[in-house]
Amino acid sequence: MTTKEIPLRLEGISESPYAGFWVRFLAMNIDNLIWMYPLSLLQSSLLATGTDAFTFYLHTLFDTALFVGYYIYLVKEYGGTPGKLLTSIKIIKINGEKVEWKEATLRMSISLGGSLLVLFAMLGLFF
Repeated sequence: MTTKEIPLRLEGISESPYAGFWVRFLAMNIDNLIWMYPLSLLQSSLLATGTDAFTFYLHTLFDTALFVGYYIYLVKEYGGTPGKLLTSIKIIKINGEKVEWKEATLRMSISLGGSLLVLFAMLGLFF
C-alpha cells in the first residue's frame, strides 16, 4: 500500500495543483453563462406563458437530468466543464490519472443532491 502525500504534489508541476477560490468562482460563472442562465430564461418564459404545472415539472426534471449528464460526461471525457477548462482547471484522481465514470458520478452527487432538493422544493411550492 502506498502512502498519499497531502497536499498533493505531481511530477512535472512545481506549483500547487489546487485551484484557488477566485479561479473556481470564475469557472463556475462561465459554466453558468453557458448552461444555467439560458435554462433559467427558458423556465421563466414557460411560467410567463401560462404553461401548466405538469409541463413545467416535466421540463424541470428534464433540465436536471441534462445538468447532471452535462457535468458527469464532461468531467469524465475532458477532465472538466468548459468553465474549468477555460480557466486551466483539470479534474484528476489523486494519483494523477484521468477521472472515470465512477469518480465523475460521485463528484457530482453533492450537486445532484442540491438540485434534487431544489426540485422537490419547487414541486412543493407549486402544489
